Amino acid sequence: MAQIRIENVRKEFGSFTAVQSSTFTIEDGEFFMLLGPSGCGKTTTLRMMAGLELPTSGQIYIDGEEVGQKPASQRDIAFVFQMFALYPHMNVRGNISYPLKSQGMPSAQIKAKVGEVAEILGIADILDRPVGGLSGGDRQRVALGRAIVRDPKAFFMDEPLGALDAEFRERMSEELRALHDRMNATTVYVTHDQLEAMQMGDKIVVMNHGVVEQFGVPQDIYDWPATKFVAEFIGSPPMNFLDFEGMIEAGQDEVRLGDAAIARADTERAEREAAKDRSQLLDDKGADANDATSKIVSIRSKT
Repeated sequence: MAQIRIENVRKEFGSFTAVQSSTFTIEDGEFFMLLGPSGCGKTTTLRMMAGLELPTSGQIYIDGEEVGQKPASQRDIAFVFQMFALYPHMNVRGNISYPLKSQGMPSAQIKAKVGEVAEILGIADILDRPVGGLSGGDRQRVALGRAIVRDPKAFFMDEPLGALDAEFRERMSEELRALHDRMNATTVYVTHDQLEAMQMGDKIVVMNHGVVEQFGVPQDIYDWPATKFVAEFIGSPPMNFLDFEGMIEAGQDEVRLGDAAIARADTERAEREAAKDRSQLLDDKGADANDATSKIVSIRSKT
């Protein structure tokens, strides 16, 4: 597996800029989420990492090698699409084994590899069935098997659970995370679903309008959003905001809105109090820490 580094990557389509100078690092073995609304640039970023799109500028490193201008076939990666992209004229075994046959691997080795992957995914009993009659969950497992069987340096997944219903999505998200933990594979996963990202990811990049709004571990993004967009996008229900326009003097620690005085945030103190609140919530109700509600008061000076 491999570390992936994105350095000042930009993608333009004519006069439209889809991704604006993104920089972040995906460590070896991480389950990494690209999160954001439709049209934010997350899929374009993934496709550039995979070699399906070439960046206008910037560098992409996989396992220390600069691959930004190389095609996908020279990057040793595997891509899982939302719509599975299975070969309808082949059975399950044929779909999973196809990448190995294309590489000229001996038949005995192919059989062993396909059997091993099928056992991992729990589809050994359907290897000889046509893919056309499979359930959505089994079709997704076949698509994953075709990616896994090659032992690539990294896996790229573009909303792979988007075509499944809610029950299958929840089950498959658990299976994907368990599979990742078992294989310790570097995985980059695109989603617009914040709950999916928070549950599955080791790290998250939140994107909007082609810009990386925040990069970090899920709990930090939930507790300490770096921008108003992140604060609005993450959490259900979202945070409430109170807009304020006025002058703030140096050293001023509160502002007045009518008869009310609102203190400016003491970040360290607020972090300690939030941790205390979550601990108390767990003691009192046995609830999950993420059930606690965070509040941010943002005061911006207007020039």
